Amino acid sequence: MAKSNFERNIDLVVPRILDEITQDRVEISATEMKKMSYPGLRSIFFLVAAWCMYSRAPQLLADPRFWAEEGSRYFRYATENGFWATLFFLDPRAGYLDVTRHFSAGLASLVPLGYAPYVTTGIAFLLQLMSCWILIFGNSKVFDDYWKRAGACVIILFAPSLIDEVWVNTINSMTWYGLIAFLILTEDLTLAPRWRSNFYRSLLAVGALSGPYVCMLLPAYGLVAFRERTRATVANIGILGMAIIIHSLVLIYFFYSGELNEKRFGTFNLTEVLYAVFWDHVATPIIGREVIQHLTGLPFGLSVFLLVSTALAVSAGIYVYRLRIQFWCNNWLIGVSWLCFSAGTAFSSFNHATGGRYGVLPGWLLLFFLLNLSRNPNTKNIRFLAAGVLTVALAVGLSNFRLEGRTECDGHSWAHDISVGGGKGILDIPICPEGWRVKIPEQQ
Repeated sequence: MAKSNFERNIDLVVPRILDEITQDRVEISATEMKKMSYPGLRSIFFLVAAWCMYSRAPQLLADPRFWAEEGSRYFRYATENGFWATLFFLDPRAGYLDVTRHFSAGLASLVPLGYAPYVTTGIAFLLQLMSCWILIFGNSKVFDDYWKRAGACVIILFAPSLIDEVWVNTINSMTWYGLIAFLILTEDLTLAPRWRSNFYRSLLAVGALSGPYVCMLLPAYGLVAFRERTRATVANIGILGMAIIIHSLVLIYFFYSGELNEKRFGTFNLTEVLYAVFWDHVATPIIGREVIQHLTGLPFGLSVFLLVSTALAVSAGIYVYRLRIQFWCNNWLIGVSWLCFSAGTAFSSFNHATGGRYGVLPGWLLLFFLLNLSRNPNTKNIRFLAAGVLTVALAVGLSNFRLEGRTECDGHSWAHDISVGGGKGILDIPICPEGWRVKIPEQQ
């Protein structure tokens, strides 16, 4: 029987995509390799990134405070039950294991009370710096030149989807672990010395046991392991697999004990979730929440933006297909990871929410995708389109450089509040965000 036009097109397209995915990354020039091997330039990049990360909310490092459950739940539990009990504390409200927030809160309970928030804030800040360190000093198969490395750091620091809730607190360090896991996924581990490979493996293990985000990348890690079939990639799959088993056991325990938060798995409406994913994981990372709110007030504003965005994406796809442009070899890792994070957060979040902290990781990945397209040497038209959209996104992000929600904590002093918050043997101390408090025994 003769094949239809659709079947003939599939026979042409699928082998080409698979060939692009399985081919090695494009070789960079000897001059670029020499530049990338110069450690001084990388160190300068890292120092600039660290300064930008500090300057986004310097008051949080100069006079840190606990963030939400970090103080009201975990630090309070640590002061009442001790360091070791906190390490094995299972929080039914979360529904998963998070060793980082437990360890940080337990460690904070061991230092004088006036310095307790410095511990959790410092650990969270170091994890954020770790993402830039891997990006700048690593050997990424995706961010394989200095422009991409610098652009990726800018995206991490200034993406429009970035919000105050995920900034320097261990409650949301899982978001940064997800980013770190993606960056490790893109690393060429054959070029890494043994100490770096072991460090990556340890970091991946801790991150996988510190919330669900790292585990969401299991399909992407599986594809890399299938393609490369090295000891390192197979070991990474084993780490994620064991973490998923542990998280599943914790979830089963809470389910059968009746303690599981009812918001964790609610009614799932696919159409509504897909619509929300577009606005929170595609539109917000480019134009920001404020512009979307303005579009909401315009007649057919949201519909027009949706139609224009769809038309541009379809047109670009047809253009790439007709010119047979090498597209997937540098982008499939980003695309698969975006799908993992987007689907994973939409399914596992409270009431299947996709915005706020749940949209930060997909937002980063989308801008990484545009960055990679803007450096694609095969066609200048796609490069110009991607560079233009990315420029708009970073302009929006730069305009929101200050994390406005964090200013709620300005004017408070942890040292002052612990000195006046006592009464009836209990310290009642305000923390971030506004309205949250931590109550601990006064003798602590």
